[in-house]
Amino acid sequence: MITLAKKNTLSTRRQAAKFLRNIPSKNQNKDSLQYLFDVLGPKYATRNGGYTRIIKINNRAGDNAKMAIIKLV
Repeated sequence: MITLAKKNTLSTRRQAAKFLRNIPSKNQNKDSLQYLFDVLGPKYATRNGGYTRIIKINNRAGDNAKMAIIKLV
């Protein structure tokens, strides 16, 4: 999604909208698209991939499921 936002063309906006439309969300998809293209795209414009950091944390206490925190770098 960030790679699409870096290009910031009408075609990439439509591709991102198509993907986000299938995800149930409390906020409007329009707001998510606007944030993606207006904030995240320019922020990562010079970065060639590696947008996320995955930090493994302790297993969940009830069912011992593996847990992780995913952050944007």
